[in-house]
Amino acid sequence: MSSSSEQLTNIRDLFQRDSRLSSFKTFKRGIFYPSAVFPVLAILPMAQRVHKIFTNNLYYYARQYSLQLYIKGLNVKEIKNEIINLAEVCKMVMQEYTKKYNYERIYNISFGATNFSGTEVVGSEFVGIVTQDFTMFSHEDRPTIRDRVALTLDTKINTLGEKLFSLIERATKGGYGRLHKLKSVHYPIAAILSDMEFPSVAIVPVTDTKDRYAQQLDNSENAFQIQLWSKVSDKELNLLYLLDLADDLRSLLYKISTLKDLCWKMDFNGISFQYISDEDTMQAYMAMFDIVFHVFENSRRGV
Repeated sequence: MSSSSEQLTNIRDLFQRDSRLSSFKTFKRGIFYPSAVFPVLAILPMAQRVHKIFTNNLYYYARQYSLQLYIKGLNVKEIKNEIINLAEVCKMVMQEYTKKYNYERIYNISFGATNFSGTEVVGSEFVGIVTQDFTMFSHEDRPTIRDRVALTLDTKINTLGEKLFSLIERATKGGYGRLHKLKSVHYPIAAILSDMEFPSVAIVPVTDTKDRYAQQLDNSENAFQIQLWSKVSDKELNLLYLLDLADDLRSLLYKISTLKDLCWKMDFNGISFQYISDEDTMQAYMAMFDIVFHVFENSRRGV
């Protein structure tokens, strides 16, 4: 099983080695700066999710990417035709290699629509832009999941948030992958982006909803966003580092999924990746985890 950063690098290398894509001068993981040499091929991680739980301690994991192609020229029509053709070549490269070599335990690739985003004027030339979303489905080792009926009832969302904060902060002290590299953990209020130390984590409570369960119990669903931040630079290492931290944090969340029995189940609803800037132009990558903790509460209906 490859890590998220290794998979991104392998996709980049796959394109870089193929002679049909030799016209590209820059192959980038993540965003690129205007100083890049055109034509540019960039791959950005967009989202991750569990696609399907499987047997034998495996599950199917989906990683979504945005392939972005940029080429310069003097004729808009020629640019559009060329860049759309190159996007089709990229699709063929991935399909051919995956079918032949069962690439990195990947069993399927799905593609979204090819979108020509138009052209921008840069100096005396036009820059054509095409985006192509694709998702790679791979077999992954299933993390340990601790789903069981909690010993504690009526746990409030702020108690869950405080326990989640303490367990993640404890992991930053060492002993759990690369999470000791985190500079800070914030709860319940995140630091202002311009004041934030990178990399860091912010825990944000979102909603607390209830559904009727059984035996006069309510199932309280407590949703959180966990925001993992890393600084953006022209160097790709910060993005790869963020992906490694996201892998370790995902594994930790499964390990502590009952928050020391304050809840009975955790839903991991995926990770989305964003590129953030504020009014002071500070820029960062963010991996946002969407999770829900389920708590049994004594039903007070009809009382």
